[in-house]
Amino acid sequence: MSAFTLLDSKRQNKYFYDQKAKNTQWCHPLLYYILKLHDRGMDVEQWYRNLNNGPVKIEGFGTSSKKEIAYYFRKYILLRDNGFFSGKISF
Repeated sequence: MSAFTLLDSKRQNKYFYDQKAKNTQWCHPLLYYILKLHDRGMDVEQWYRNLNNGPVKIEGFGTSSKKEIAYYFRKYILLRDNGFFSGKISF
């Protein structure tokens, strides 16, 4: 079993469960997208640095500003640095 799982509800709400931290959190679609990048082995910090300042198209979300993406990127970093996302993610 994966240490980290992304879940979708019947209403398409997204959550993540980290078995190591024994914690379930609601997951905004932008954070969900960042976690998918993480799971694919992408350098998420490099991805963020390469974003342009205009509107950014995000798979499964639509268009977002870099300012909005920055909020969820910082949340990803905060959670990662505090022990979340330590294992392979299952969807």
